[in-house]
Amino acid sequence: MRFNITLNVPTRGSKDRAPAPTHSVICDAPVDSLGAFCDALNDNAFLIVQEFYKDGSIVYDHGPMILNTAHVAKVKEWVTV
Repeated sequence: MRFNITLNVPTRGSKDRAPAPTHSVICDAPVDSLGAFCDALNDNAFLIVQEFYKDGSIVYDHGPMILNTAHVAKVKEWVTV
């Protein structure tokens, strides 16, 4: 399933934009429900997920990422309309 995760870590910012206090990540995890993902987050310090970037209406696969579950603030199922 695909999820939108808010992390309690700042973004790095850029020369045109100041860092933000939280960071958002879109990822696929090998689970079949939000509850199963909650269990995986609670049972593991780190998870390997597939990360995606959104540019307008296009979503790009950015490869595998190790997610530090200690920094997860909020998780929502990613729904495309």
